[in-house]
Amino acid sequence: SEVGFNLYCRLLEEAIKELREEEEGKEKKEDITPVIDIKIDAYIPGGYISDLKQRVLIYKKLAEIKDLEDLERVKEELKDRYGIYPRELRNLLEIIYLKIFLRKLGIGSLVVKENKLILRYLQNAKIKAKLSRLPSFYQQRLIKEEHRLSGISKIDLSGIKFAEILKFLKEFVINLAKDSI
Repeated sequence: SEVGFNLYCRLLEEAIKELREEEEGKEKKEDITPVIDIKIDAYIPGGYISDLKQRVLIYKKLAEIKDLEDLERVKEELKDRYGIYPRELRNLLEIIYLKIFLRKLGIGSLVVKENKLILRYLQNAKIKAKLSRLPSFYQQRLIKEEHRLSGISKIDLSGIKFAEILKFLKEFVINLAKDSI
């Protein structure tokens, strides 16, 4: 709950800053760092990169990725130096992919909890408009709540196998980002 409150405060500060920048005619910078909370193994296994210093350097490179070109460059480097990535690293790379899109969309967090995807976002009107234009497959999964908090959307994930969650999230975010990236 401490983390949730801190995230709420950060999102609130960013929303206020965005409103002020809009009033001043400035464009919002893509400087948010989206939080992704999915219960999957996403790390660099010691068996893939045994040298701890090398692993730390790769983690630093991964943390600095800001766009798809950076991600592809690091993926190629990993494959060239260490071979085909194990599942845990593939998951980590998919999460970084999601973060790139979430940052561009202004989504502060993506949480998978109890068969639901919970999105918290800063640019309310823009995201709500994008959600309304999603293909019907995703529209049917949107959870309508009467007293829904502004800046939060929930998507039903029931029926999606746990192993397929990352694939679903990636396709969902790509569909959400259409026409804006």
